[in-house]
Order: sequence, then structure tokens, then C-alpha cells
Amino acid sequence: MTTAQYRRSVPPFVFQTLVVALVLTRLDCGNATLSGIPAFLLSRLQSVLNTSVQSIAGLHWLAHITDTLASFHWL
Repeated sequence: MTTAQYRRSVPPFVFQTLVVALVLTRLDCGNATLSGIPAFLLSRLQSVLNTSVQSIAGLHWLAHITDTLASFHWL
């Protein structure tokens, strides 16, 4: 199943809860060990965060997501 199929098959709040539980907790868990990592690795992690926000909000991959990140309080 693709992300879009999961998003269509469950209510939006359930999908957001799943993304937070499965993806963002992994990023938060290693937050202390992430200080001082090289920029190319940090950009990969930022890409995971951006993709998570885009999939939850249903945004196009070219859309600006800074405001959406701020509204989710994930900055």
C-alpha cells in the first residue's frame, strides 16, 4: 500500500497520529545524538520531516511547507 492509499483509507487525525507515532518519534528519539552531524545527513532528516508534513497535509511536493510546519509546531 502506498502512503496515498493509507491516507484515503483512514480519517485524517488517525493518519497524522500514525505518522507521528511511526516517523517523528524516531527523529525525536535520537535528537540528542544528532547534534554536530554533517549537513548532508541533516538534510536527509529534514527531507523525512518535510515528506511527513506533505503527506499529512496533502500538499504537492513542490509546495512551500514552512507555514505548515509552523502550524504543526514541528519546527
